[in-house]
Amino acid sequence: MTPRPSPKFPLSPPELDHYWRRGVTASMIGIVYFVLCITEVPRIRFLTELKFSAFDFGLVAGLGSLAVVFQVISGFLANRIKHRKPLWWGLALGHRLLFSLVVATPLLFSGDQTRIWWIIGVLFIHDAMNQMSGPLWLSWMADLVPTEQMNRRWAQRQRAITVSTIIAAVGAALLMGYFETRGQVILGFTVIAAVGIIAGIIDLVLFARIPEPPATPHQGESLWTAIAQPLRDPSYRPFVVWGFVWFFTMMLAGPFFMIYFVKSLQMPVFTAQMLNVSAYLGVVLTSGFWAAMMDTYGYRVIMRLVLVLKSITLMGIVLTPPQPEWYVPCLTIVLFLDGTLNGALNLAWQGIMFQASPRRNRAMYIGTVNFLCIGIAGAVAPVLSGRIISAMEGWVWAIGIYAFNAYHLMFVVSIIGRFGAFHLAKTLPSARMIPMRVMLKQLYKVNLPLLNWHMFRLRAARSEVARVRAARRLGEMRAPLAISALIPSLFDESHTVREASAQALGRIGTTDAAESLARVLTDHTLDIQSPVARALGRIGDFTSLHALLTNLQRLDRRALMHTIEALGRIRDEAAILPLICLLDECDDPDLAEKIALALSRISRDTPPREIIDLMGRFPRGQGKM
Repeated sequence: MTPRPSPKFPLSPPELDHYWRRGVTASMIGIVYFVLCITEVPRIRFLTELKFSAFDFGLVAGLGSLAVVFQVISGFLANRIKHRKPLWWGLALGHRLLFSLVVATPLLFSGDQTRIWWIIGVLFIHDAMNQMSGPLWLSWMADLVPTEQMNRRWAQRQRAITVSTIIAAVGAALLMGYFETRGQVILGFTVIAAVGIIAGIIDLVLFARIPEPPATPHQGESLWTAIAQPLRDPSYRPFVVWGFVWFFTMMLAGPFFMIYFVKSLQMPVFTAQMLNVSAYLGVVLTSGFWAAMMDTYGYRVIMRLVLVLKSITLMGIVLTPPQPEWYVPCLTIVLFLDGTLNGALNLAWQGIMFQASPRRNRAMYIGTVNFLCIGIAGAVAPVLSGRIISAMEGWVWAIGIYAFNAYHLMFVVSIIGRFGAFHLAKTLPSARMIPMRVMLKQLYKVNLPLLNWHMFRLRAARSEVARVRAARRLGEMRAPLAISALIPSLFDESHTVREASAQALGRIGTTDAAESLARVLTDHTLDIQSPVARALGRIGDFTSLHALLTNLQRLDRRALMHTIEALGRIRDEAAILPLICLLDECDDPDLAEKIALALSRISRDTPPREIIDLMGRFPRGQGKM
């Protein structure tokens, strides 16, 4: 059997689509491992059954964050090897198989403290291997996907794996609930973890078929020099400082939400898991919206907005009454909103990390920022918070229906710290610098749920009629936020959708829309040059004028006619000389009349017929004039 030839880089759009779909499918299966074994309520319930205290949970979270130091080592190695995929594959397989030792703990040991310290040690090694694999995979994916497609494709992936997360979380909740009611928590988690480990291995098998762009090894640089480089980079250093403050304040509260629900509110595992599902649902429904927001307004302003809203949702958790008839509906709403914000934070974090880091040393940049922010700040905060919660165990401040305790205290401290992160976010690197007031003013004029719906329909509807209708409605709404959804539709398989998208971009009429249209004006394969030219004429800015003038000699007759009309509509004197030169070379009477009409509109006082006569190109009676 002849081996499949390696693809050439950069990948063609069909090749990139094929491999990206494979990667998303693999990630949807791989996330099942993390849901069932690492992040969700079943593991918390399993560890609680083995007598873990709040301090123990905080220690696990802190050591898990400290393990991020191995990302620095990974980043250093990634700069010295040509192929990252084999090392990533071995590390990922190793840590997933290692988790079986956690599941086997009740069979291996009998003493509570022995079990606890064994699990803490195994989880640290597990997390170290997982963290080592991170920069290798992220730099591989960043090299695979063009920068201008990063937000859109990453949002697609985030939406897909969150759907998978919801399904896995619901399944785990049902299964764990079944075993919990029978007093078989340990057996239940064993079954759940076995399914997760198998899913994690299938994920790796699928990723093995995705090609890796070759990296250029860089030798001779010491480890300290490589670590210091991101900190010396003036455009990247503010991101590191902000990330340190944010992760410290966030990790004071984040690792303890589910523990608070299960231990303090005495919430059943199924209920706690379903609340988590509501947060995941928020990610699914709004990932595309947040990607469009970041493409339109930039990372900085979105991050600042999200930080304010994240403080409000955490206050919502603090103020939710502890009675089931209250906390179920209230926390469902709060966690759904918090999930939408988590989706935005994840996209912005990854986007800034990829955009601000150079390709040559990207793995090291990723490893360093993750080590400092997640590894140090994220390690100290939960250990400190867990120690305080354990020391204050039994303390309650009763006010009416509320019974505030140490968990609430740490949540409030986290809220206060988030305002510091909000202040520092104004220094974050961002390709766009849209002021908050401008963004809010534009968003205030738009029906955001309806806009988000039409963007989703344009992106996902199978019906050509539905996509055309969505494109037209987006044009009617004239919201700059719709541009990121309309740009990919310029390449839709349907000519009608492509034409409707070009017309919609013309109606929106911003420079961003003009730049997108200018890039496709000369693409004959799309067969939308005429609507694109009309749209550019409608926008009429410098970008539109430059695109139209630059391509006067490259268009077919029909597109050239519409380009000349567009130049007449813009009425910029810079077009006079190019149009006169085009008229001088013109042998087509009808085209000459179009040129003369455009020149007449620009000059505002010379009739078209007089321009024709002055040029002496065609005697009277030829053409329609």
